[in-house]
Amino acid sequence: MIHFFVWLQFLTFIVPLVFSPGPGNTTFAAMGSQYKFAGTMRFWMGFELGDIFLCSIYAFGLGELIHRFHSIEIGLKWAGIAFLFYLTWTFARSAIHPSKYIEKNTTPALGFVDGFLSVFLNPKIHTMLLALFSQFGALNSFSQLSQLTLGFLIVSIIGHGIWIAGGHFF
Repeated sequence: MIHFFVWLQFLTFIVPLVFSPGPGNTTFAAMGSQYKFAGTMRFWMGFELGDIFLCSIYAFGLGELIHRFHSIEIGLKWAGIAFLFYLTWTFARSAIHPSKYIEKNTTPALGFVDGFLSVFLNPKIHTMLLALFSQFGALNSFSQLSQLTLGFLIVSIIGHGIWIAGGHFF
């Protein structure tokens, strides 16, 4: 079990990062305003599953690979830029032709797979997790790393829910 004061340090570190604006949170707010909670659910679940998957990868060594092979970092940056353009195009398309999506009661263009992929192409998440597992890497047991991943997931679900609600209500 992780000590109480380590949890306080973890929360002090991760809460501002998860709640601050970034590509994912901006997407959640935009989807919340356009599709409400129900229409955002598939993207949200894909995003959170991607969070768990990426946390696991970083906890068990991806950060070290990125430090050793700079080309991986550059590739992730360019893939992230391309995905942000894709997200922009998707929202612009649905804003130009809203009746195509609203009147026909179709599902939003961004679904589970989009949410999952956006985690991997989001430079903010990579930076957060690299810093997180660098700072708390001394917690090297599977149990402790799993607890950190679960803690990150809980904070992310709350933070992303707030961004969706912000888009929905404001």
